[in-house]
Amino acid sequence: MNTQQIANRLVDDKGRRFDIIFWLFSLFLVFIMTGCDSKKDFKLLYSEKSPNGLVELQVYSSEAMSFGPHNIKIFAQVKEGSEKLILDERLFNDGIKLRKSNVVVEWKDQTVTISFNGQEQDIKTYNIDLNTLK
Repeated sequence: MNTQQIANRLVDDKGRRFDIIFWLFSLFLVFIMTGCDSKKDFKLLYSEKSPNGLVELQVYSSEAMSFGPHNIKIFAQVKEGSEKLILDERLFNDGIKLRKSNVVVEWKDQTVTISFNGQEQDIKTYNIDLNTLK
């Protein structure tokens, strides 16, 4: 094997190593980004019943990883026992742990307004029609 063949082989090996490292890193990122899909990966952050007692809202949050966003899921439990996912969102709070104080819920006639606030974002507000939960 001459010097040129050895040099070509070393270049090829470095390229393969780079490809392997790149794909492993990519798979790791995909795993991190999709790691919190089920309700069991979330903790209950906030829970409140409607004034008439027919609906209970439960706000769940994942832990933010290295200054990333929190994944937020809001479930509505209707008095008959059915549960419905009504919101699946990300809240950017600069990696700071979310608390109950980050959630504001206001009940109106046939709507509920849910607001999230964080240190690194404007307040996000969602209006949910309670008639859609039946």
